[in-house]
Amino acid sequence: MRHGTDVRVEAVRCFEAGYAEKAVGRMLGISVTIARKWLYAYRALGKEALFVTGHNTYPHELKVEAAKAVIEGRMTKPAAMKAYGLRSKT
Repeated sequence: MRHGTDVRVEAVRCFEAGYAEKAVGRMLGISVTIARKWLYAYRALGKEALFVTGHNTYPHELKVEAAKAVIEGRMTKPAAMKAYGLRSKT
């Protein structure tokens, strides 16, 4: 885990307080890109998503079904991520 649990806990606290990624990045001394990814995961999957480390691989069929749901307008990206258990928005 590149950024420790303490930083992630503080990021969750900031997100719950309504801070956006730029403010969180500045306050915690992390890049805005990382803060943006964390905020997206937080909004889509909840605070637990920030504490899951490691790289997950997903079956091709699952990714296709999730992408299809988004493209067809049945779900938003965050809703599809949650419904299909995907952590990555790509």
